[in-house]
Amino acid sequence: MQKSQSWCEAGGFRKTRFVHHNVLHIIVLFIITIAPLQVGSDASADISEYKHYKTTAISMVPTLLDGEFILVNRNCYKDQKPQRGDIIVFECPYDSNKKMIKRVIAIGTDVIKGENKNIYLNGQMIHEPYVQHTRDETVKELDNFGPVTVPEDALFVMGDNRDESFDSRFFGVVSLDKVEGKAVCVQWSKKSDRNGSRIH
Repeated sequence: MQKSQSWCEAGGFRKTRFVHHNVLHIIVLFIITIAPLQVGSDASADISEYKHYKTTAISMVPTLLDGEFILVNRNCYKDQKPQRGDIIVFECPYDSNKKMIKRVIAIGTDVIKGENKNIYLNGQMIHEPYVQHTRDETVKELDNFGPVTVPEDALFVMGDNRDESFDSRFFGVVSLDKVEGKAVCVQWSKKSDRNGSRIH
């Protein structure tokens, strides 16, 4: 249990109030960046539809960096289910007080299999340009698994930093009712050129 808890913390992030001296600038940035990304709502939607978090792990590198502040749309899945490729926030399987963030790789009824660091979805190898590998050697639990048939009401999620991620390969599928929202925007990063960038 101790190992599971430490992995969970390493693969998640914590919510933050994100205090900034120039609040007006941040609000304007939110509106400009987020309005075009809204799903199932009009452009005048209230900013309270979003939550902001600070990442505290490397499991989603290079897509998300450790220490970045991100925005999560809580309403985009009201009228639709998460899709393959979405980056979602969900309740940590081992600690309901923590959240995790991963990419959706397979959805309900999909059959997923890992073979020598490649992912096969419904019998076809998929192209994953967002994935980073940090080791050349293969590890059984990480690089070879399945096939797994995803239940109708669940998702198979993985980190983009594939060799450094604790995800569905270990804790299984994520139930749809545990999904909080979709990550849509980097609010702030130590790398200033990433500020305001869309997450995809």
